[in-house]
Amino acid sequence: TLTASGGPFKGKKASFLKKVTPEQALDHPNWKMGAKISIDSATLMNKGFEVIETCCLYGVDLNSVHVIIHPQSYIHSFVEFKDNSLLAHIGTPNMKMPITHCIAWPKYLDVGVQKVNLTEIQHFSFEKPDTVSFPCLDLAKNAFLEGSSAQITLNAANEFLVESFLKKHIGFMDIPKYIAKALEKNTHPEPKNIEEIEIINTSTRLTMTQWLKEN
Repeated sequence: TLTASGGPFKGKKASFLKKVTPEQALDHPNWKMGAKISIDSATLMNKGFEVIETCCLYGVDLNSVHVIIHPQSYIHSFVEFKDNSLLAHIGTPNMKMPITHCIAWPKYLDVGVQKVNLTEIQHFSFEKPDTVSFPCLDLAKNAFLEGSSAQITLNAANEFLVESFLKKHIGFMDIPKYIAKALEKNTHPEPKNIEEIEIINTSTRLTMTQWLKEN
């Protein structure tokens, strides 16, 4: 089970999200992650990518990976065992921790992240993700099921559209709109090498550029 904070727009509906600005989207309540990842968090695309990564890295079925909203951002993930018990990974919301995990694995290093004081945390809360207002999560799941070509298209389109949103060329809800269109129009076969991956990546970005010029 992957947890998501819900970003700065948790609980907001599509009518509100159409009008939000990059500055609002970058104002994450818990994390400091840089511009691109902050926008991905606001759209829930970051959690869609994590679902794909989990399935690929650990060889698990898509139906075995779940996403829940945890606004406090102290619980980073759960693992469920056969006896239905849960093991939670709890830590202060600080990007130093996951980055250090990647660099130093299998070691756990003290890099100055503040300790979690459970007595100061009033409560942990959990909600189901709103995939109507935040469709990127389902778009990522669908891309995973469709295969590598769709996943490359998803990533290329998202990177291009996030950059366009940050430059104020498109609206916030245009991100999932054009990603969905890119996935629908994708006709590339499954890539066999890095050159074919680059072709899908470049083609998707060129298509995005043309669509935005036309609209």
